[in-house]
Amino acid sequence: QKKICCEKNTEPYSRVRDKNIIDACARAGVDVCVSPGHMIYDIHAILDKCKGKPSMTYAPFCKLLESLGPPQKPQPEPTYIPPPPEEVLACADSPDIPFGPYTTPTLDDPMVSAKYAHTLAH
Repeated sequence: QKKICCEKNTEPYSRVRDKNIIDACARAGVDVCVSPGHMIYDIHAILDKCKGKPSMTYAPFCKLLESLGPPQKPQPEPTYIPPPPEEVLACADSPDIPFGPYTTPTLDDPMVSAKYAHTLAH
C-alpha cells in the first residue's frame, strides 16, 4: 500500500491544495497521513472552540488552551527511512534534464545567472 505523509498547513491556499491532493490520493488508493507538524495545537480546533473570535489577551487564551486538553504527544522518531525510488535517483543528476524535477540549480547555471544577473553584479 502506498502512503504519503505530510504536515498540516493552515494557510487558506494550502488548505484547498491539500484537500485536492488528499482527494486525488483517495481516488488513487493512496493513504494520506497528515500530522500537525510544528504546531502544538490545531489552529482550527482553537478557532472552533472560541467560535472564530480568538482572545486578545493571554489569560483567556491560556484558559482556552486548557479546555482543549494537553497537546498531542510527538511521534516517535522513525526507525527506518526508505531510500528514494530508483526512478527518482536516476533523474537526480541527469545531464539531460537541466533544472529537472530533482536537481538544484546553482549560480553558475546559465538560466539562473541570466535571471539574477542584476543581483549578482558587483
